[in-house]
Amino acid sequence: MYYLQNREELEEKEFKDVCNLINFQVIHARRNVASSDETGKSPLSTVTTQFFKKLNDTDDERLEQVRTALIDIDKGLETQYSDVFSGFLSSAAKFLNLDGLKVISDIEASSLIGSSSKVIYGTTEDHLPENLNGLGYLNILYLLLKIEMMKQEFEASSSDINLLFIEEPEAHTHPQMQSIFSKKIREVVSEIQGLQAVITTHSSYIVANSDFEDIRYLLKHENLNVEFRNFHTELARKYKAEQGDEGAKLYQFLEQYLKIQNAELFFADKAIFIEGTTERILLPWFIKKYDEKCGDESQPISSQNISIIEAGANAKAFAPFLEFIGIKSLILTDLDSTKQDVKPDINGKDRTSYVACPVSDSSHTSNETLKHFFSAPDLKDAGFPEWFNKLKRGELTETAGCVKVAYQTEEHGYQARSFEDAFFNSNKAELKRACANSEVLGLKNKDEIEEIDTVNIFKLTDRVIDKKSDFAASLLYLGLTGKADWVTPEYINEGLKWISQ
Repeated sequence: MYYLQNREELEEKEFKDVCNLINFQVIHARRNVASSDETGKSPLSTVTTQFFKKLNDTDDERLEQVRTALIDIDKGLETQYSDVFSGFLSSAAKFLNLDGLKVISDIEASSLIGSSSKVIYGTTEDHLPENLNGLGYLNILYLLLKIEMMKQEFEASSSDINLLFIEEPEAHTHPQMQSIFSKKIREVVSEIQGLQAVITTHSSYIVANSDFEDIRYLLKHENLNVEFRNFHTELARKYKAEQGDEGAKLYQFLEQYLKIQNAELFFADKAIFIEGTTERILLPWFIKKYDEKCGDESQPISSQNISIIEAGANAKAFAPFLEFIGIKSLILTDLDSTKQDVKPDINGKDRTSYVACPVSDSSHTSNETLKHFFSAPDLKDAGFPEWFNKLKRGELTETAGCVKVAYQTEEHGYQARSFEDAFFNSNKAELKRACANSEVLGLKNKDEIEEIDTVNIFKLTDRVIDKKSDFAASLLYLGLTGKADWVTPEYINEGLKWISQ
């Protein structure tokens, strides 16, 4: 909030004085590149006419050759006009006694361009008229023409501040063209001296191909106020404050990750983070099942603006970012239970490591996401065993208010340590039936599935799962074709319930 003191010292200025200080130009989002104006000209040709007229008004030297060519045309037409209008000229001389009456050619460049020019694509013999070009091409060409027109205005202006706003340049364009635009537009606007250009966008492709130092994020609050945030500066500072020395590396990882595949997070209302291939393939099925179960009681998850992010075991790297952009986020992760294992090394010295084991035998977790969001004490801290027991019982609360971390809890008298573990536990009978019919792919030692009711499921999954992607794809196929009715593990259902609200 700014408070103005010494108001009596204010000087009243005319609006034109403000305009002289700031040259403000906007290319609006509503560009109507598909329509024609009242003259029947297509929008692109209309803009070329406007561009030419601006040059003509400023006596631009580039038009001199055009004017010279038109003078030559005028001279040639005068001879032709003498023959065409000979009868008229003869009658005028007889009736009005007018000697030396002529009809001459006086072609104006601006009129000629305005009525007789059009934009085409291709060779003269084989070209596409403007109205048959794709809207994406027309949109980009329109933008470039408008920028070129405004370039003349900026260069002719004596304003101290030159601002150019381009709204939603991605209209009608496919992802590849959006990426190219983002890369090339900097070169175009940099040719205009002293210009500050601002692009507003909802395109994840434009964001991904932009320098993160240039990104400004507009966050709308519930009270309808809009907060303007410097993505690079503020977020880098936040990572440093919350993650210490590791923060810089995590922030670098975030930048690279968003650039490579998930800049859509900037525009999402909610996000779901998953660990791996199996969850990525099957999550749409689980969401479909959940939506069918809820019916009209709540808005379907599938119709909400939710980004699904495959983050592996790196979900904690997104924590400051999620808080920064303020979106509700569900993290589906694994308990990853481990136990201490002490063995002598090659020198005979005891070395401690932590190996995967059933939850019932565990004393630790290898999951850094769980440790981060549930504020785990140091491994050597006396309070760690109590913390881990509370984690297994689901008694801990996440430190970030906009984030829920869902992981395996006890179900049907058994607690799994991974997604596959939990899925087997929730679908024993259905898996036995499907495997007996040889319908499930990506497995080995399939005959052992028959023992699923009596053996340790953690050990069973380790022995029978061969290729996780093939396994998950076959489960999805069986579900979609109605050949199997898979049950969603409870921790995933709880997470979907939370994110749906």
